[in-house]
Amino acid sequence: MTLFNSHKVALLFAGLALTANTWASESLSDVTKPSLEQGENVTTRDDKASLYRDYDKMAQDNQDQLAAIHKELRRILSQNYYDFPEQAAQVTELLNQLNAAKKAELEAQAASDKGDWESANAAAKKWEQAQAQAAESVSNTQMALKLKGAKQVIALKATEPMVNPFTVVSDGKTESLETTAAAVEPTLPITPVEEIQLDGATLYNEKGCVSCHGVDGKMPVKANYPQLAGQVPEYALAQMKDIKNDARTNRESVVMKGLVQVVSDDDLNTIAQWLASVPMEINSDVSMETSGAQLYQSKGCLACHGADAKTPLPNYPKLAGLNEAYTIAQMTDIKSGARDNGQSMAMKAIMQSVSDEDIQRIGQWLASLAKAIEPPSETAAVESLETTAPAVEPTFPITPVEEIQLHGATLYNEKGCVSCHGSEGKMPIMLLYPKLAGQNQDYALVQLKDIKSGARDNGQSIIMKGIMQGVNEEEMTLIAQWLTSLPQEHGVATDATLADQGAKLYNDKTCVACHGKDAQTPIMPIYPKLAGQNPDYVIAQMKDIKSGARHNGLTVVMKGVMQMISDEEIEAIAQWLVSPTEIKKK
Repeated sequence: MTLFNSHKVALLFAGLALTANTWASESLSDVTKPSLEQGENVTTRDDKASLYRDYDKMAQDNQDQLAAIHKELRRILSQNYYDFPEQAAQVTELLNQLNAAKKAELEAQAASDKGDWESANAAAKKWEQAQAQAAESVSNTQMALKLKGAKQVIALKATEPMVNPFTVVSDGKTESLETTAAAVEPTLPITPVEEIQLDGATLYNEKGCVSCHGVDGKMPVKANYPQLAGQVPEYALAQMKDIKNDARTNRESVVMKGLVQVVSDDDLNTIAQWLASVPMEINSDVSMETSGAQLYQSKGCLACHGADAKTPLPNYPKLAGLNEAYTIAQMTDIKSGARDNGQSMAMKAIMQSVSDEDIQRIGQWLASLAKAIEPPSETAAVESLETTAPAVEPTFPITPVEEIQLHGATLYNEKGCVSCHGSEGKMPIMLLYPKLAGQNQDYALVQLKDIKSGARDNGQSIIMKGIMQGVNEEEMTLIAQWLTSLPQEHGVATDATLADQGAKLYNDKTCVACHGKDAQTPIMPIYPKLAGQNPDYVIAQMKDIKSGARHNGLTVVMKGVMQMISDEEIEAIAQWLVSPTEIKKK
């Protein structure tokens, strides 16, 4: 039996949203004060003014108490109260009391708008009484949960000890009650905005987040990946940590694990804060009359995520504008238990009353809240990455084309490169050696340096290390520049069926995220072009990155992705890469 009354929670938090909009936006003291009307005497006016002052004070006191109740209610909902039938019933009664208070509050507000101060005072008194009952229920529920040994299952953020603001009267004495929960330290240290903007953007790109979630976290490469821009920082940090430590293992999070393994908690924190600072534009004119919007309210989603889906409780995510496929997948997994980290444990009970059709409608509505974003061109995306994230190696100076052609070609032959990679880097003597013609110069230079230093020591690179000792950095630069100036040539796939499978896998396994949809326009110049490469070499490198045998440069980012790719799938991808343009046209 589902003890969590989602419908009542929905009503409660719908009320909270209305309250925030009504009372937070303008001070009660700003309400138009009664003025002398035609034919009205001073005594009558003074009586109205007195009633207004009474109402003003009562309404403000009620608002203060309501804020305190909401604060403590969050603490109750953060515990496993639903495991205790009596306390679950207490919570239901508490919600009923708050709903009654909300009804009285709206009556009071309507009367005050009409200048009917007598009726406004009467409704405010009912509001006060209902909230007093709710305050007592909160205290009783907290004490009962403490005696039952309830556990906190949802982390809360607080900057001061949790002291219960409510009081109860016992033997004619008013006593203050301490809450049962211990103080929780702030989840995120505050970082200066300028530092967040600088370091967060850099880390987001440098650690490979951009590969899947797009520039500024706004345009994921796959529909079942989430937008990250503007997300609640506490939530974003908690999810990254949970993926890192295996607390969250559903769907693509297993792919992401390899990436976050090499990111410190401090760096995760900085990324989360930066993402929160990135604006995500949301439509404000979306109809609330759609079936998805109505389900969002009636099924209780607004209780935790806000009436607008972008003002959630602490540690809960903003949902407005998220990709439909992602939202549907996550709700489905929380309902089944496939995702059980953090607050999803509490949400599972609510989801049992939400059908698959309901989930789809809610997901569609949430996605409709996002404003359309013009996809950046591939050139713009690369430029953005280059400006926000420093290159792994400094970009080398540009050398005049004539000098490159003269010295680069000469050095390529003189230093022995031609012996293994063939004339102009197009015909290696072994299929396990890579073609070099047309390769990104930044990538080629980094690999030459890493092989020379020993940072890359897998496969045949050990043999090449000895040769590289006789090549200085300036010569490497000239060779790399010359190689990139050469035309890139494709081969012919030996297994067309396997290559067709590889085309799909290249996209499904997110290779496209870093290396481009055609495998020859990677998102950063320090990533390699893969199109036309020898399949034996590609297979060997992917397997070595997967096993950790190759661990230089950004391969540590790719290792996590490779854990989801089987050896058979590696071979299919390698077959497609032989001639990706040719396969694409079929």
